[in-house]
Amino acid sequence: MRDIQEVIAAIPNDVNQLISEEDYQKQKASILELIGKEVQLRSKRDLYYQQVR
Repeated sequence: MRDIQEVIAAIPNDVNQLISEEDYQKQKASILELIGKEVQLRSKRDLYYQQVR
């Protein structure tokens, strides 16, 4: 069985071969945007819980 780190290391190479650089950058940007929204929601939630206590 392949080591998990080997599998993870192989992912970016496979992705780059399957999709164009432009599509890759678009997907990366949308993922980063989603992460940003998640972080904003978490901080709003934490702020709300601080006020409720």
